[in-house]
Amino acid sequence: DYAKGYSLGLWEMASYFNQCGDSAQAKQYFEEYLQVGRQLHDSIETPDSRNDLSYALSNLGDFLKDNGDLEAAGELYREMLELRRKNHEDVGTTDYAKGYSLGLWEMASYFNECGDSAEAKQYFEESVQMDRQLDDSIHTPESRNDLSYALRNFGDFLKDNGDLEAAGELYREMLELRRKNKEEVGTTDYAKRYSVGLWEMASYFNECGDSAQA
Repeated sequence: DYAKGYSLGLWEMASYFNQCGDSAQAKQYFEEYLQVGRQLHDSIETPDSRNDLSYALSNLGDFLKDNGDLEAAGELYREMLELRRKNHEDVGTTDYAKGYSLGLWEMASYFNECGDSAEAKQYFEESVQMDRQLDDSIHTPESRNDLSYALRNFGDFLKDNGDLEAAGELYREMLELRRKNKEEVGTTDYAKRYSVGLWEMASYFNECGDSAQA
């Protein structure tokens, strides 16, 4: 517990210096945060320690990516995804499945930023597949909402890469899921997300030149 608390403190220091624009100090604390996460995992080797290490890798990866070191960031993201995949396969809880899905999205976003559209597409597709499986298994408003975002993210990618027809299919499915949450659950948050979905559909049709639908 104290080691995890110290690790969290290192992350807070890294985030502080990053926000202050001091990338050298931020990098130092992110690296130490990762080192403590590795040591903790090596000493106890539990799904929880594996999960914590995956987030330390992801956070340093995000920092390196934002500061232009895409190669080093990619190595960290790959290690992060492997840890989350292991938790998903070995433990199989909903939380670990969601963590793995998030890791797939992070990999897709990384490759998209690197300009590798083929790799990005593969990870976006796997992210959608993962969220479909999760929604099929638990059927909750939250799983439906998560799937809607996976569909939207993949739709955005396809639209940006010129596949408007395939993007439109994903956006329509996204909107239907959000409509279902708004009608069946009815909270303000789900109403807002449905509203955003309507705006995304309008923007899509506007980009397609269909002013009547937009």
